[in-house]
Amino acid sequence: MDRDKIVELDKKYIWHPYTKMEQYINETNPVVVDRAEGFYLYDVDGTKYMDANGSWWTNIVGHNHPRLMEAIVNRTKSVVHCSFAGATHIEAVKLAERLLPICGKSFAKIFFSDDGSTAVEVAIRMARQYFVNTGRLNKKRFVTLGKAFHGETVGAASVSGVEVFHNAMDGLLFDTIKLPSPGEYLNSDNGEPWYRTAFSKAEEIIKSNSDEIAAVIMEPLVQGAAGMLMYPPEYIRQMKELCQENDILLICDEVFTGYGRTGTFLAHTQSGIEADIVCLAKGFSGGELPFAATITTSRVFDTFLGEPEKTLWYGHSFTGNPLGCAVQMQPLTYLKMKN
Repeated sequence: MDRDKIVELDKKYIWHPYTKMEQYINETNPVVVDRAEGFYLYDVDGTKYMDANGSWWTNIVGHNHPRLMEAIVNRTKSVVHCSFAGATHIEAVKLAERLLPICGKSFAKIFFSDDGSTAVEVAIRMARQYFVNTGRLNKKRFVTLGKAFHGETVGAASVSGVEVFHNAMDGLLFDTIKLPSPGEYLNSDNGEPWYRTAFSKAEEIIKSNSDEIAAVIMEPLVQGAAGMLMYPPEYIRQMKELCQENDILLICDEVFTGYGRTGTFLAHTQSGIEADIVCLAKGFSGGELPFAATITTSRVFDTFLGEPEKTLWYGHSFTGNPLGCAVQMQPLTYLKMKN
């Protein structure tokens, strides 16, 4: 099939994400990816393109890294997929044993899923049910930063704030409390750096609603989809202290910032604290396969033990699949990052 035919059939049959489809169909001459190597993509016509956003921030060690490819091929010789409910396998165990200590001393359990949105969805469910399991039913609201982006499932979209992505979902998403973004460089009232003014406003809002708040969710240090809005670690440290004082969980969405992108394995640890729940995806498998994880502490996990109704009745068909676990181990050892 030549290039023109591929494009013709693509425009006839396929609906692309984040794409104005009428413009795409009538005007766009898309890149037709034939192969990839390192940080380059190659069109079928031979044109070489730099993959400047790492295929949506996923390819942290480049395309088709030989160690990742070797891991995929080797795993296909035994088992690629099996149910992870009531079963396990060596690849998942090796991954958990390697990953958890790198994330921090507080983290004790890892829940595997498919992508960043589902990792956040799991975190939301964990946080809400944590308070259900401990008898505090009124703590069910979530606090998020202005201009936040946490994914596209209904739960993840509800705690997001990039309006263009979710305006059409009005009435479907659950209500959240939105704080001023500490990454926006706006004028403050008293001459302080904006992130301090933003925290002062956040503190006021959270304290006045603490009886009903389950968790604060934030992208640590960098709000990527908002336009690379950056803020210092001090804001995260203060937020953690505020959460502790008001019996609120802190969720750090490290889907974009994790895996050494900011200099430490997890970005939020630069503040000297550890979150209650952390979400990982994108670079989690070097961008080669859909794979994600939600990591939490014994404090959260232990409340799900006991009566059957305390169980986290949630999962995904490809949770902890052996192929994803095997390939994920490679960028983890390749980076050799420490907090």
